[in-house]
Amino acid sequence: MTTTNATGHAGEVGERPTLDNLLAAAILGAFENRKAPTAAVVAAAQAFRAGPAAFDAADVPRAAQLVLNIGDAFGGGIYAGLTTVDGQPARLVLMPGELLGADWDKCMAWAKESGCDLPISDEQPQLYEHLKSEFKARFYWSSTQHAGGSAYAWGQNFLGGGQVYGRKSFSGAARLVRRLIIQ
Repeated sequence: MTTTNATGHAGEVGERPTLDNLLAAAILGAFENRKAPTAAVVAAAQAFRAGPAAFDAADVPRAAQLVLNIGDAFGGGIYAGLTTVDGQPARLVLMPGELLGADWDKCMAWAKESGCDLPISDEQPQLYEHLKSEFKARFYWSSTQHAGGSAYAWGQNFLGGGQVYGRKSFSGAARLVRRLIIQ
């Protein structure tokens, strides 16, 4: 008689899952439930569920390395969550330092000189939600230009939380981010 054990594998009645299998199932299951799991994690989870012979235990440490909490020190800054780069999943890292009282062009030049980027407008609500305490209560530029005219760009108000666009000549603030592609 076969049954399904705690790891989701069929096995003989009375068969007990190993601690390694339970740990691997927990790690891989958590990654499958993320908004955008990497293909490697999904493949590892599918291999695990197919049975121990198809599962390579070397995949577990790689999957475990992806576990970060919002606010963790990571990549020279603070981990802010997931984003994408050209369709690939990436980690968004808020870098230290800020530029105050600068127009959009100065902020973009500062980012380029620093080897980082300003966040895109789609990432700013994530920064507001997860790392609001890292920002002053003011307007921060994004790198996203407004589609309605080249004289405008988007930004995030860290006082009230809304996103607005403004003239690029407006004196705002900037924070740098890095996007680290998940291999």
